[in-house]
Amino acid sequence: MIGAGLLLLVEAAAASGGACIVAGEVEGGAHAWFRNGEEITFENKTFVKYGLPREGIAEYVEVVGTKDGVPITAEKGVREREVIYLLAHKSECSFQPYQVKPN
Repeated sequence: MIGAGLLLLVEAAAASGGACIVAGEVEGGAHAWFRNGEEITFENKTFVKYGLPREGIAEYVEVVGTKDGVPITAEKGVREREVIYLLAHKSECSFQPYQVKPN
């Protein structure tokens, strides 16, 4: 289950104009797997990093899980996720997109 604090992350970011203000969340850059662009597994799928971090998406995504304390978000209402976004930088409230690894 996702903690209430993480659920507030996206809501707080949207309300504050883009600054991630919830204490306790971990940004991706704190982990070598994120910095090195390693694959991650989420919901029994393998995801790979693609593109650059995106800002201004907080109001369009919801927290759906975590990886080593890093919030994983996805487009609101989408259940079959082909793209997820991990918190990249708290100060910018930017999210790094990951897509399902092509076969």
